[in-house]
Amino acid sequence: MSEERIYYDQPYLTEFEARVVACDRCPEGYRIKLDRCAFYPASGGQPNDLGVIGEARVLDVVGEGDDVVCIVDREPGGGAGTPAGDHAGSGAQAGVAQAGVAYGGAAHGGAAHGGVAPGPVMKCRIDWDRRFDFMQQHTGQHILSASFEKLLDAETVGFHLTEHNLTVDLDIPALSREDTTRVEAMSNSIVFEDRPVAPVYPTRDELAKLPLRKPPARTEGIRVIVVKDFDHSPCGGTHVSMTGQVGIIKVLGWEKVRAGTRVAFACGSRAVADYGVKNDIVARLSSVLSVSVLEIEAAARRLTDQNAQYFKRIEAMTKELLAHEAAALASAGTVVAKHFETRDLGELRMLAGLIAAAGGKVAVLGSSGPSPHVIVARSDDLDLDARKLIEVAKAVLGGRGGGSPKQAQAGGQDSSAVGPAVEAVRQEALKALGLEA
Repeated sequence: MSEERIYYDQPYLTEFEARVVACDRCPEGYRIKLDRCAFYPASGGQPNDLGVIGEARVLDVVGEGDDVVCIVDREPGGGAGTPAGDHAGSGAQAGVAQAGVAYGGAAHGGAAHGGVAPGPVMKCRIDWDRRFDFMQQHTGQHILSASFEKLLDAETVGFHLTEHNLTVDLDIPALSREDTTRVEAMSNSIVFEDRPVAPVYPTRDELAKLPLRKPPARTEGIRVIVVKDFDHSPCGGTHVSMTGQVGIIKVLGWEKVRAGTRVAFACGSRAVADYGVKNDIVARLSSVLSVSVLEIEAAARRLTDQNAQYFKRIEAMTKELLAHEAAALASAGTVVAKHFETRDLGELRMLAGLIAAAGGKVAVLGSSGPSPHVIVARSDDLDLDARKLIEVAKAVLGGRGGGSPKQAQAGGQDSSAVGPAVEAVRQEALKALGLEA
């Protein structure tokens, strides 16, 4: 049986009555089929509607062939407080629901009642905020996609709409800010002109004469959404009746996806919400930087340039300090071993290298934080393999490592093992050099 799909021509209908023609148990609750349905099933990139049927919450709506199935959390006529997992309900209706037999079927009452027993009539209500949001976004997508095609000859090959995100995939490799500015301007001009939006159901001959943005896979039973004098697109989704209700269309960004480009955008209330969030951020930045909104970019660039200069100065000063530290440590002997409680890994490598550069030295340095590490570096004039020495550290640390004959490192998880690892490598280096431990 194929039910009447009210949402096709009455997308603004939020409350309706319908007869339950099937009610089956399922893991989520119950699967409901109605003789007439205004709940939109997920399809064509648009998510499903939510709402209530009787006293049951609609959790999902799916299309199964010619039927629309609503997944609900409880038996619609079972009364408040009758969750799907309970065996509540009374009479034939409860029995039918629990047995998984459709209302109106012979098993429900054909022989016993001398005819087909009807299912109950339920009051149904759609979550309008969710429905209207999707109507705004979906209609905005039609307008934006048509604008991309008209201005850039870019075909929309993918469309994805969720509760939080909205994107289209285009068959062009790249976009520029100038491109999106032009497309936005055309799209919003169509919105502001408040043009009619309506579905039409053309015959095969009529369909062939329409300027379709994308030809459908079939030619029979096609529903086409028409934005007057702008776009004709085959679509089964819900749409606003006038473009002005889209509110505004705003491109938020784009990225390369395979051979094409994915464009993120927002329409209507979503665009307003996005503007509100970003306006708050800009206002806070203006306050933090003590500049006007229009001066934020210049102020940020000045700070970035200053930070780069400061970083270079700090780097030069750090190298100078490390050189003094390396000279002091190198005076301790041939094998220089030291355990630091906290030392940046980059600094540790640089310090070990500077000690080795003094000639005739083996540096064995370790740091317990921010991550446990041991570094071994040896001078060019020593016949010693740092990789063999680091194997000793790896055994103590229980970690991994490697490197070159001149410098190697190892890391682990146990910070308390760094000190013993440094000492073990020191003794191994002394032994390898024929020096007393």
